[in-house]
Amino acid sequence: MHRCHVRVVLTATLGLGLAFPGPAHATCSSTACFLSTLTQEGPLPRKGFRLDLSYRYVDQSRKREGSSSTDEVLTPGVEFDHGELELNHHRELRTGFQLLQADLSYGLTSRVSLLASVPLVGAKRHEHVILEGDDEEFSDGDGTTGFGDVQVGARYAFLASPRDMFVATAAVKLPTGAHERLDTGGAITEPTLQPGTGSTDLSAGFTYSHQVQPRRTELFVSAGYRHNGTSALDYGIGNQAQGAAGLTRRLGGA
Repeated sequence: MHRCHVRVVLTATLGLGLAFPGPAHATCSSTACFLSTLTQEGPLPRKGFRLDLSYRYVDQSRKREGSSSTDEVLTPGVEFDHGELELNHHRELRTGFQLLQADLSYGLTSRVSLLASVPLVGAKRHEHVILEGDDEEFSDGDGTTGFGDVQVGARYAFLASPRDMFVATAAVKLPTGAHERLDTGGAITEPTLQPGTGSTDLSAGFTYSHQVQPRRTELFVSAGYRHNGTSALDYGIGNQAQGAAGLTRRLGGA
């Protein structure tokens, strides 16, 4: 018998601060996590299918310098025509990021699952003050709305027992989202405000979990690495590595 799971998940993250050591510099709407796909929860049974539909909201309005508040956060601008960075191009005020995403997985075998993450609609609204010498110009029209970059991959369960799980995942992110949207001045807007990156990226990671108390308490550790490519604009962000460990506890009934 085929199994089908459909879930709707509402995620809201409010009041996120930007924490940077030293001078307060920032990158607009840079909170996305490349391992934050809801389908990475474990192996599916053969021919099992799962669809996770999530809405995410991130409000970046708190200005931070390290762990402290600050009155000013400066961001460089990217001059694509000349391939240059303009330091202290504008002063950050606020960035709001909303995303409707579908995460799908299909059990090819009892150990192998196919994955896809589809950013259906992403909307980024951005407010900043452009600094040009002694002149300042407010702008709130440089955000974008559109379809994002699709990620596809596969997950293999090396260990899947009632108490322990060890799975590894490999994926490729495709440049399906627009990355050349224009700002209010007619120039290509900031890369982190675009719906997509314009690059093909490769990622891999693993997750291990242990049921300390079955269906109640679980220990987990995970790590991942992404190699980011370069877009046709000859622009690319650095590679990313991340890890996490923690304890989850189920509250209420089984």
